Formats: sequence, structure tokens, C-alpha cells
Amino acid sequence: MTRPAHVPEDLVVDFDTLGDLKIDEMHARARGWRADKGSVVWTDHNGGYWVVLGAAEFRRGLIETETFNSASRGIKLVDIEDREVLVPIELDGPEHTQYRRVLNPFFAPRRMRVLEEQVRKVARDLLAGIAPKGRCDVVTEYARPLASSMFLSLVDWPLEDREILERLVSLQVNGMPGKSPEENQRIQTDALHELAAYCERQITSRRENPRDDLTTQLINATVDGEPIPDSRLVAGIMPTLVAGGLDTTQSVTSQTIRLFAEDPSRQDYLREDGTRLHGVVEEILRYAAPVGPLRAAIQDTELAGVSIKSGDRLHFMSQLANRDPAEFDDPAELHLDRESNRHLSFGLGPHRCIGAALGRVVLAVAIEEFHLAIPTYHLVHSDSQLGAVWSMRSVIVEWDPDRSPSLTQTA
Repeated sequence: MTRPAHVPEDLVVDFDTLGDLKIDEMHARARGWRADKGSVVWTDHNGGYWVVLGAAEFRRGLIETETFNSASRGIKLVDIEDREVLVPIELDGPEHTQYRRVLNPFFAPRRMRVLEEQVRKVARDLLAGIAPKGRCDVVTEYARPLASSMFLSLVDWPLEDREILERLVSLQVNGMPGKSPEENQRIQTDALHELAAYCERQITSRRENPRDDLTTQLINATVDGEPIPDSRLVAGIMPTLVAGGLDTTQSVTSQTIRLFAEDPSRQDYLREDGTRLHGVVEEILRYAAPVGPLRAAIQDTELAGVSIKSGDRLHFMSQLANRDPAEFDDPAELHLDRESNRHLSFGLGPHRCIGAALGRVVLAVAIEEFHLAIPTYHLVHSDSQLGAVWSMRSVIVEWDPDRSPSLTQTA
């Protein structure tokens, strides 16, 4: 790419979020960038864009929708042509508001009690098979199937299709680390089209056999008095919900168990008093945020003293803003008893994560049930990756299956 003339050389960093870089390595690099260059830096990778590290800049970027716009095909790390707008994350203004009104009731806090019991049952069923073994890969045996099963129950799709959807979401969201931008464009495009075809089959099935589920209600929903077009349902709304439901939740759950396995005193802290779970969840969300929204500037502005031109792309990285020392005391350390925690993991403004309440429920249940079923465990191996969603490739832990867990359940 040709770097824009207004980008200073001293703000350029070597950052490829689709490259072969680990989460901890990325955080170490970001600390150096913040100290040497400030809160806004530029990368030439993936078409070139600004990387926003600071919490104050993050808040401004997500609130000032008249300056930083999400309704742009240019916000993707890898541009996928011939696709529907992703709803609602690539909409702004009144159209975005209308679609949020359709979707919000499905994720309202009042529904969380019913969903919590479903999550708990799935977690217990998974752990009943895991606990006697004394070893597991948390990603493949617990976090991923828990998140997938929860989402498939919500939309009432076949549970046996879990692995199909997990593969497609992984490719759609992150491509394949180490591949060229051109290769990833093809990989992500193919995965998105295949995922849309799957969604279309489910919608067709539900039209023939309506049920009391999210899929049927979306089919019957109206926006501005008109039914949602099929193309937008199958390629705009459903793939967005699938990606959010499958990938982000399993990422945070996997990172949580890795962090607890690295330091058994963290397990002890929770086991000593189950009522600490709420604070633990919020600190984990701060420390292990999996995603950061992308925007396009639609007018010239400045951010942290850096000149931003209309058309520039920006990655507002909650993962890094959550480690901003101007916002958090000792931000690079996990403090499970942190009292003030205004983390940015669910975003801000009109695009604040629609699944925030559900995400908190799933994470809390995942942590609690794991420690009810599994005694003190330790880390054997872990491997992570960046991408549109920062996630764990594997988290292998071991424990003595003859020991009894000691957590007192909170509910």
C-alpha cells in the first residue's frame, strides 16, 4: 500500500493483527508503543489504519459518531467484496436504531435468568465428562462447545452442527494467521458465503416449521413497517449474531482458565468466597477483552494530537485501552479484587455490545461451574492468536481427579 502523506514516520509500527503473534507478545509491544509514541499509532498492514491504544481516545471514537463512522465497507481488516452489510455493526443513524430495536428484546436482562439455567445445564453436562479425566483442552472440550451450544439453543438450530459453525466463524472472523491479505480475503469471503448459505437453510426450514425462537421472530420482524429482506437476514444479521455468539464468549472463557491455571492463588481467591465472582468477571473482562471495534473517519479531526483525515480507518482496541495506565492502576496485572473497573470491553455509545448481559452470564456460569467440578488445576500448555477476535488456540490443564473441588456455589 501507499502510506498517506499525513502519517508521520515516527508513528508507524509493525503490527499485523492477522500475523503470527501471541496475545502476551502484543500487549508487550503495545506498552512500548504507548511509552515511545503515544496513544495513536499507524500500521501499514491490512490496507493501513490507525491503532488506538488509549482509553480516553477509545471513548471519544465510539461516542462521536458524527466523526467516526461504522457504516463503511472500509472498516474490515480484510475487505470482503460482494457481501451484505453486517447488521447492526455496519449501520449508523436511524437505520441502526431500527435494527437494534428489533434485536434488543432477545438480549434483554430479564431474559438472562432463563438463559442462565440453560448455560448452567450445558456446562454441567460438559464437565461431567471432563472431570474424571484429569486433563482437558479447555478450548475444544469446554469453552467452545459451551458457547456454541448456548447460541444454538438460543436460535434453535441443530446442536450437531456445532463444529461446522465453529469452523466457518473462525475462518470468517480471523482468516488463517500467516496467510497473505489476498489469501485471507479469499478464505474469509468463502467462509462468509458458506455461513450465509447455512443460515439460509435454517431460515427456510423455520418458515416451513415456525417455532418460538429467535430465528422465527426475526423472520416475522419488521423494520420501518417492512419485513427484513431475506438477503439481509441470511447474510447480514445471522452471520453477525453467530460470530458474536460463538467466538467472543469462548475466547474470554478460555483466557480465564489459562490465567487461573497459571497462578493457583487465583483459584484459591475464588474458592475462598464464591461471592467474589462478580468482581472476578469484571476484571477478567478488562484483562482479556477479545475484540475492538473498527471505524472510518468521515471528517478531518485530531486524536491525541494526531492528525486524522477523512477516509482514514481506525482500530479502537478495547484490548489495549483496558491496559491504559492513565485509566487503570497497575493495568498490566490481573487484580481480581479491583474495585474501580470502568473497562471498555463491551464498547460505548449506540454500538455498545448487544450481548453484554448474556456475555456476563455465560462467563460467570462458565467460571463457577468449572471450579465446582474441577479441583486445583495447573497449566500444561497454551497457545494464543490475534485476529479480529483475540483467542486461544489451546489451553491444556491437568488436575488430580481423585481430589474434590472446594468452591461453594453462590446461587
